[in-house]
Amino acid sequence: MDYKKYLFSDTTYKVISTFTIGILLTALIISYSLFLNYKGSVEKKPDLYTKSLSLENISKNLHQLEKQYVDFLIFKKPINTDNVIDVNSNILKKLDELTVNFQNDSSCLEQLMDISSKQQQLFRFLNELDTVSISEEVAHKHLKTIIAPIESINAIQTSLISNQQIIQLKKIEDRNYSFSKIIMVCSLIAIALLLLFVYKLFIDKKRHVKINSFLENILNQTNDIVNLYTPIYDSTKKIVDFKVEYASNANKKITDTPLHKISGKYLTEVFPVFKSSGELNELIQSFTTKTPIEKITELTHNGEKTTFLTRFFPSEKDIKVILFDISKSVKYENDLSKLNYELQLSNDLLKEAEKVALMGSYIWYVKNNGIALSENVYRILEHTPYEFESSLEKLREFVHPNDLDIYDKQISNAYENNQIINFTFRVVTKSNKIKHLFTNGALHKHQNKTIIIGIIQDVSKQVAIEEKLQKRNAELTHQNVELESFNRIASHDLQEPLRKVQMYLSRLSDGDLTERNKKYVERVIDSATRMRTLINNLLSFSQINKKDEAHTLVDLNDVLQHVEDDLSMKIKEHNVRIQYDNLPLINGVEFQLHQLFNNLLANAIKYKDENKQLLIEIHSRILNRAQIDEPFVKKHNIYYQIKVIDNGIGFDNKMRDKIFEVFQRLHQKHEYSGTGIGLAICKKIVTKHQGYIQATGIKGSGSVFTIYLPA
Repeated sequence: MDYKKYLFSDTTYKVISTFTIGILLTALIISYSLFLNYKGSVEKKPDLYTKSLSLENISKNLHQLEKQYVDFLIFKKPINTDNVIDVNSNILKKLDELTVNFQNDSSCLEQLMDISSKQQQLFRFLNELDTVSISEEVAHKHLKTIIAPIESINAIQTSLISNQQIIQLKKIEDRNYSFSKIIMVCSLIAIALLLLFVYKLFIDKKRHVKINSFLENILNQTNDIVNLYTPIYDSTKKIVDFKVEYASNANKKITDTPLHKISGKYLTEVFPVFKSSGELNELIQSFTTKTPIEKITELTHNGEKTTFLTRFFPSEKDIKVILFDISKSVKYENDLSKLNYELQLSNDLLKEAEKVALMGSYIWYVKNNGIALSENVYRILEHTPYEFESSLEKLREFVHPNDLDIYDKQISNAYENNQIINFTFRVVTKSNKIKHLFTNGALHKHQNKTIIIGIIQDVSKQVAIEEKLQKRNAELTHQNVELESFNRIASHDLQEPLRKVQMYLSRLSDGDLTERNKKYVERVIDSATRMRTLINNLLSFSQINKKDEAHTLVDLNDVLQHVEDDLSMKIKEHNVRIQYDNLPLINGVEFQLHQLFNNLLANAIKYKDENKQLLIEIHSRILNRAQIDEPFVKKHNIYYQIKVIDNGIGFDNKMRDKIFEVFQRLHQKHEYSGTGIGLAICKKIVTKHQGYIQATGIKGSGSVFTIYLPA
């Protein structure tokens, strides 16, 4: 707990002050009471004086009796009886008065009773002196008896006076001591209160200094301009200008004058533009009418424009001006306005896109089953936008009866398990037209709520097209079955007769035939061989797509080595020179890649230039798909470019695409042997490997076959 916080709080200060003032008032009341008591004691002094006079009177009377008694004894004068009686009466009277006055003082009362007893004794002696004759010896004895009461009375008188003086002095001392204590307590309280006031003033001053320093730091660090102006009057008491009493550091945004030179200057001296811009008149009006003003001000300093929210706060003696820098807010507002415009434009484009794509969107609030539909969802259902209130129950009414089960199941899974939505269902529109709709929705968290944002698309056309494709696929499947039957026939039933024909022709050629007949037989054998090659090539061509061989990493260097072995006899026969770099590893089917390069090299050997040695070069490099300009679908990022270059007879470059078609030949069969299927097989193999092949030819100079295969 922060005790200082409570000890020096204003509430604690007020409580202590109230308590101190209460103590002082109590001390004053006590002092006043003591003063009254003292006054009463002073007023009681005449009573003491009266008592003393009474005692003095008694003593005087006793002395008169003593004198008469002495005169009687010495001078033999007779005693005046009347005088004695009067004196005695006076003594008794005085004693009665003193008894009443001292009735509250037991000590004094006891002494008075003693005086009264002795007075009675004296009175008896006097009566005896008056009635009998006594000897001188008895007279002296009686005189001593009379003198003793007188001495007792004098002693009692002295004692009474002394006791009263002691009591009075004690009262005075007690009073003085009480006054001293009260004065000391009041002085201590006054000193404590004074110290409290001084400390309070010190704390307040320290707090004020701290607050002023804090406010000064805030004003110096803020980007807002805070100024304080006092009015300047002319001789007619009219405001003509203002004096700058305070200016914050942010003034450097609108002036080059150092801040320490702004204070004490006239406003129009520091900001001359205020006179021409009307700012000075607005300040005068605000101060004169004591009306606050708020406005937007744009100021340019050193070519930089700043927007301020300007506020005038007038008071009786000055006017405070605060300029809030709202440049960023204005920029944000402009950006927000621009963003809202772009968002509205995007929404409009989205609406148009939904119309074109026959698509709508929705937001489904899963927990409360609320749903918001876009305008095009209503149009898909052949309703005008917002014609009916959107809800899951209303949307379910459009679902085709036969699709309600799948619809309910999908919606239930999404609601109970927070699963995404992805299914197709049929609806019956307003005109009883059946449409196929596809919906896809993804889960999102928005303000701790689960929502599904999705689309609804009219896929009726796609469904119709898909049904046609399925029908066509069924037909193609049937045709493929027939082709497979043809392949079996071609591979077995057709080749078997050819083998027998070739066998019998071979035997005929070994027999005795005329030269003319031998030529006929050789031509028939050659035709049968070409037909068998054609059948094998057709089988190879048709089975490339059918076979789903597993892909492995194939070293093209090994493939080229095997191809050279297969074509070794032709290579030696035609003196062919083959050169190739370090070729890459390709993910593919090895025997198909072997067939690819076998066909390309065999084709180059077939169309060699007889006037020069055939040179076949094979190069490779790696390329990014962005570096490839050839028109094919690039499904991979990296490709190998492999070029097979020869210096053969070449071909017309106009035929670069046609040479990859089945049965397309650029030369007559009597010029060059072949079936016209080899390059078509090459293209099919490359396509099977998600690659691309093209050819470039220069007639009489050679040809280049460029292959792209995924890395």
